[in-house]
Amino acid sequence: LNRLSFENGESRKINKKVVYYDELNLKKYVHPDIDVKCFDYTLFYIIVHEGHFDDGHYYSYIKQRNKIKNGNFDMNPFDYNWVKLN
Repeated sequence: LNRLSFENGESRKINKKVVYYDELNLKKYVHPDIDVKCFDYTLFYIIVHEGHFDDGHYYSYIKQRNKIKNGNFDMNPFDYNWVKLN
């Protein structure tokens, strides 16, 4: 996703809000001659830039699987929390 704009010799950051979905199907973006069996993807990582075009700070979010009380990972594949990393 391009978040930079270059117009009239000037560079600037695009600050418009973007909504992401956890599930993405790319079938409509792939040429029909390409032999791919699965077009479904799951979002697990997001990189965020906070600041101006020429400076700022990057941080990220990762999807971390939850643990059940006894310390083992829950077998539910949809049981996740988003964790921010600085």
